[in-house]
Amino acid sequence: MTGPEHYQAAEKWLANATDAPDVEGVTLALRTAQVHATLANAAATYTAAMVVFVTEGHDLSSSVDMRTWDKVAGVRVQ
Repeated sequence: MTGPEHYQAAEKWLANATDAPDVEGVTLALRTAQVHATLANAAATYTAAMVVFVTEGHDLSSSVDMRTWDKVAGVRVQ
């Protein structure tokens, strides 16, 4: 999943929490929403850092770590 997809999943799980039939269902929905929100935040943080580095003129295309994060975050360094 990409960062935006994790964000959308978090929103969906939060909405599901209100429809859960019992406490266990609410707990599961909220915990799952938190995981997706955390992953969306990680992707957004990376994306913001990438924009700063690129605008400062750094060449990130050769960085294995950056290419890996690009796949995870759903972005691509030009």
